[in-house]
Amino acid sequence: MKKVFPCIFVILLFFSGCGKAAMPYGETTQPLVDFTDGYIFNDTSTTEYGLLSFDNNTDEKEPDTAATTSAGAEGQYVSADVADGEFRGVWLSYYEIDVDGSRDTEEEYAAYIDSLCRIFQQYGITDAFVQVRPYADALYKSSVYPTSVYAGVKQGEEAPFDQLEVICEVMGRYSVRVHAWVNPYRVHNGTDINELSLNNKARQWYNENSCEDVAVVGGMIYFNPASEKAQKLVTEGARELLLNYPVAGIHIDDYFYPPDCGDFDKAQYENYLSRGGSLSLDAWRRENVNTLVKSLYETVKQCARDKVFSVSPAGNISNNQTSLYADVALWCGGGYADMIIPQIYFGFEHETHGFSECMADWYALKADSVKMPVGLALYKSGTEDSFAGTGKNEWQQSTDIITRQVRHIRSVGGDGFALFSTQHFLVNSGSVGEELENLKQYLNQ
Repeated sequence: MKKVFPCIFVILLFFSGCGKAAMPYGETTQPLVDFTDGYIFNDTSTTEYGLLSFDNNTDEKEPDTAATTSAGAEGQYVSADVADGEFRGVWLSYYEIDVDGSRDTEEEYAAYIDSLCRIFQQYGITDAFVQVRPYADALYKSSVYPTSVYAGVKQGEEAPFDQLEVICEVMGRYSVRVHAWVNPYRVHNGTDINELSLNNKARQWYNENSCEDVAVVGGMIYFNPASEKAQKLVTEGARELLLNYPVAGIHIDDYFYPPDCGDFDKAQYENYLSRGGSLSLDAWRRENVNTLVKSLYETVKQCARDKVFSVSPAGNISNNQTSLYADVALWCGGGYADMIIPQIYFGFEHETHGFSECMADWYALKADSVKMPVGLALYKSGTEDSFAGTGKNEWQQSTDIITRQVRHIRSVGGDGFALFSTQHFLVNSGSVGEELENLKQYLNQ
């Protein structure tokens, strides 16, 4: 299999919207764009791109140069049309797409992804959020991040094959759009920096300056959200994905500041104040995250305005603001993302965050330019929801909650839904099996 052209040549080669099966992935001869010489990209702020409309029409279109703008200009980017028809998404976490003993060859891996697509087809899934960068490492060929341990090798070693390449090729045959899901700040599920590969930027930076760019917090290692170097790394990793793979866009989830993060960034905040900054600590942290989110959005638009930048924040609006320092109200207002997918992982009977009320609160924040499919908790089927108060038994007592939530989304004119997560589609019995059967029958009416 070979790679695709950079985004600036995409109009000559394939339909970047992925709404219908485009040119079969791998039929071009352009090699990967290589960023080995450094993770800082050349300034492309004035580069113009010929672009395609992101829809389900397979006819070729002329470049839409009128809508092309210079990067970084406030308010100039045009939000991408997310999809024609109902948006039906699914998340594929890294542990659902890793290379293990049952799929450690390219052929076995392709067969596994194909089996998932055949299941998705029964529910009319249109979009897949594929976690290709779980811990500052890559499940694809990258010169920005080291190879992931979930590629079946030690971090930094050469992978036996390109997982994302296989995923794009197989899902393209089923007309499923692939969104590259990355975790911007999370580095390692542990505290020993020496467990990272030698070519991992986090290890290099930590050994240079300790917590200025990298922090050990709460039993894990994170990039410091205040670090400009880390922000650059994340955005350029996104650019690499967009230039080298026919993905529909870039996706991040609800991992922002570490929970209960204490004062790990005290030195950076005091330096900010010494330079005349006036924001409170909480507001400063939110602004650090805002800067990254805005930069990712602009990076996506520099590659092609029809690529989608999406964010999936936690469902509790207040906690986003005060605990994760995610200013979701700002992002929902436009100019930060094409699509916000709130994780409304609550049942209708949740004591403090009932599904209908929570969805209404989110939609009250939404600008017309922002699409808002709703994240649904398929994983809760048949379980006790211990944080739901008087509604804790709802998921054990009902097997049509997801169906009723989809019905509610439709009834209020919502923008579709996304299901977490893929592994639960493989369950054929019990409450999950019944929930899925009810959903399938409803969707196929």
